[in-house]
Amino acid sequence: ASLWAGYDLALCEEEINRAGPSAFELESQHAIDSDNPAALLTSAVFDRTRVMEAPPLVEVVIGVDPSGGAGQVGIVGVGKALIGRTPHGYTIGDFSTPPGASADVWARAVLRAYHVLKADRIVVERNFGGDMVRETIRNATYRADDGDAIDGRTVHITEVVASRGKAVRAAPVSVLYEQGRAHHVGRWPELQRQWTRWTPDDSNSPDRLDAEVWAYTNLFINRGAGAI
Repeated sequence: ASLWAGYDLALCEEEINRAGPSAFELESQHAIDSDNPAALLTSAVFDRTRVMEAPPLVEVVIGVDPSGGAGQVGIVGVGKALIGRTPHGYTIGDFSTPPGASADVWARAVLRAYHVLKADRIVVERNFGGDMVRETIRNATYRADDGDAIDGRTVHITEVVASRGKAVRAAPVSVLYEQGRAHHVGRWPELQRQWTRWTPDDSNSPDRLDAEVWAYTNLFINRGAGAI
C-alpha cells in the first residue's frame, strides 16, 4: 500500500525503479539515517545482489528466532538454488510478527510461511523456553484462504541451539552476500535495515536477521540439528 500522500502505488513503484531503492528511501521517504559503518553489510551489497525473481528452488527453510520477552518473533523464509554447480541462497519471505504478538499469532505466522513458501522444514532456535517453541508450533493450525489447513503436528521442525555468539553465526552468512551468493528477492526493508545497522558489539537482538541466519546456516553451513 502506498503511504506517500498524493501518490498511488503505481507511481511509487515508478519512482522506486527510477531512483533506485536506497535513493528513494533517502529522498522520498525521508529516511535520513544511513548504514552503520561497523555493520556486517551495506545497502550497496543488497542493491547489487538483489533479484526480482528466484530461480527454481531445490530446498526451502523457514528460520524462526523466538523472542526472549515482548519483542518480535523473526520468521524468514530462505530457498536454495543451484546456479551452474554453485549453490545460491534466496530470501523469499519475511513473516515476522509485531512486538507483543501472542504465541498463537506467531505460531500461525510460522505455519503460514511454511504453507505459502512450500517449505521443506522449519528451523527454530530453542534457547528461550526450551521445547516451548516446538510445542507451540505443534499445537497451532493455520487455515489458508484456499481452504487448506496446515496442522503444526505435521510439519518438519529442526531445533538448533545458539552455542556461539550472534556475530560469529552471522559472519559466514554476510560472506555469502559479499560473494554474490545470497540474494533478497524483492525488498525486505526491515530485514535489510537490521543487517546494515546492527553491529557485533550491540547487545540488542535483531530478530529478523537472526531468523535469516538460522535458515542460511541450516541450508549452507550446518546441515544437521544441534549447536550452531
